[in-house]
Amino acid sequence: MLYTYKYRNLLLIILFMATLFKSSLFAQHVYIPDTIVVQNLPEKGLVFEYTVKKGNTMYSISKAFNADLIDLYAFNERANTRPLSIGAKIIIPFDNQLLDAKDAKNHIVLYKVGKKENLFRIAKMYFGVDVKTVKILNNLKDNTIQPGQFLKIGTVNFQKEEIVEASIPEKKSNKDTAQKANNNQDKIKKDEPKKKIIVKDSVDRKGEEKEKVKFEKIIVVKKDSAVIKTDSVAAKKKKVILMSDNGIALWNKRSRTKGVFVLNNNAKINSLMEIYNPMLGRKIFAKVIGRIPPNSYPSNVKVILSPQAATSLGAINTKFYVEIKYDKK
Repeated sequence: MLYTYKYRNLLLIILFMATLFKSSLFAQHVYIPDTIVVQNLPEKGLVFEYTVKKGNTMYSISKAFNADLIDLYAFNERANTRPLSIGAKIIIPFDNQLLDAKDAKNHIVLYKVGKKENLFRIAKMYFGVDVKTVKILNNLKDNTIQPGQFLKIGTVNFQKEEIVEASIPEKKSNKDTAQKANNNQDKIKKDEPKKKIIVKDSVDRKGEEKEKVKFEKIIVVKKDSAVIKTDSVAAKKKKVILMSDNGIALWNKRSRTKGVFVLNNNAKINSLMEIYNPMLGRKIFAKVIGRIPPNSYPSNVKVILSPQAATSLGAINTKFYVEIKYDKK
């Protein structure tokens, strides 16, 4: 009788845990609709919308639609500082390389025609398909289309491609990295242009010169239509506690983000992070727009970069060593 009671309790515990596990999986599930409506938005390109469901995260959405995570944060600024809410609309970049005009088993792709757009531009320039194919799919007798019209372009399989690999090579010590950088220093100096020392005059309201500040370079960060300028001296003048760290930086060459952005787990959101590539002696400032998903990348991955941030640091490989300084959150 006692054994029966124990086994019954054990069975109830197992069933309870299984229910929780199933609920957790369901909460993370991203529903991909049968039809995707794509539009061409200024400064974003081809995109479509997804309605957030219970338990969805930016990472789970990026995985489901094979989108770059930093693109999602860059295209959805509200997600940088606020948690996702059920029913919210997320803008997702559309990768036309996943398009398959023949496979009818995948999700249907419709394009909403905008103003002053023609069939040739939509077919060839936007999606890379033949005009004849689009005409056949939509039973068009000629090339006449109207703004607001929905055109069937083909189908898409979001699981065709893989997102940037996160496997990290054997970690090297800071001493080894610094030694390698010193060995290549002469070679780097020949290839790199010499840095110019710029003198910036600070003038008060009366027009009198207050002081002269010297700094090595200005880093320009684009934010919408505005331009933010920062320099190494300005960063020092702020009364903030700067934290230092080092490790691996990752970036996706196929990302469509325009701007100098990064994802990091410790820096204050919307603050500027200083990133240094010791191999080339390059330093930039990048805006922190989001967090790296937990348990999705190795612990030594410190930042995920936008393409512009990575190329400004001279990156060629999708992962490389960096040193960072940031304002603690």
